[in-house]
Amino acid sequence: MRIIQGLPQPELIAGLRPVVTIGNFDGVHQGHKALLGKVIRRAREIGGTSVAITFSPHPKAVIGHGAPPRITTEAQRNELMEALGLDVLVIIPFDRDFAALEADAFIDQVLYRGTGLVELVVGYDFRFGRGGLGHYDLLTEAGKRLGFRVDREGVTQIGGQVVSSSLIRKTIQEGDIEEVKLLLGREYFLDGTVVRGHSRGRDLGFPTANLALENEIVPPTGIYATWVEVEPGAAESTFKYGAANIGHNPTFGTNPLSVEVYLLDFDGDLYGRHLRLHFTRRLREERKFENVDALVEQMRLDVEQVRAIFRQERTPLERRS
Repeated sequence: MRIIQGLPQPELIAGLRPVVTIGNFDGVHQGHKALLGKVIRRAREIGGTSVAITFSPHPKAVIGHGAPPRITTEAQRNELMEALGLDVLVIIPFDRDFAALEADAFIDQVLYRGTGLVELVVGYDFRFGRGGLGHYDLLTEAGKRLGFRVDREGVTQIGGQVVSSSLIRKTIQEGDIEEVKLLLGREYFLDGTVVRGHSRGRDLGFPTANLALENEIVPPTGIYATWVEVEPGAAESTFKYGAANIGHNPTFGTNPLSVEVYLLDFDGDLYGRHLRLHFTRRLREERKFENVDALVEQMRLDVEQVRAIFRQERTPLERRS
């Protein structure tokens, strides 16, 4: 996938018959996949190029009351969009000058002159231009005048709910990991670098990797069954079973929130390495134990539960193939 930083320029994709869509695509969830999938299919059908336009930072960080926490980092979003088969991603810097662009100017400068598009596919609720005054009917009128086709992707619903980034944020924060998986079409994952902690897990017989996280949204405190991807994206990437703890380790007093994971059947040095935790199931809430022996016994039970869960699961890598 080719990434273009800045306003689209016709010479960058001239002659490639772009089929274009626009959005924030935070999470690259099932609704996004339906929209992007249509763009990719149409581009292949006409021998064109699939193009997605997005923004950085989130528009609400500039014209709203602050951007919501991101489900995916920009790097994760880009990786997920590339995995779908998208050809070109255009990332436009969003500032007050860009926000002030009138809807007609947006169509002319960003879409028509900027990309030379032959088709545009937008979401069911897409708005654009200053004050969000641009809408689907305005796009179809411009398409007839300027010579590009406009299509609109309908609502994606799962379990009677409209799939949206705001719903997914709420569901992650509530800890409903299995519902999040349905809405995303994949496990929710966190990326982080392994850093040194208090080494309590090692002293208890369950050495854990403590993570300095890249993501903004963390599930609630508790114990989780996770696939642990070591060095995601690298040629030597591997998957291990993991029992992850998000919490304050209350048995040992008052501690700041931490995210740590015990990799089953693993023996090695992970300091400084990049891990990705794919959350599969929430096992239980975090709680304070009367003594260390009670904690160790519960940890043993947690690990056996994780092992039982993953006897019936394929790795995320196997499911992609």
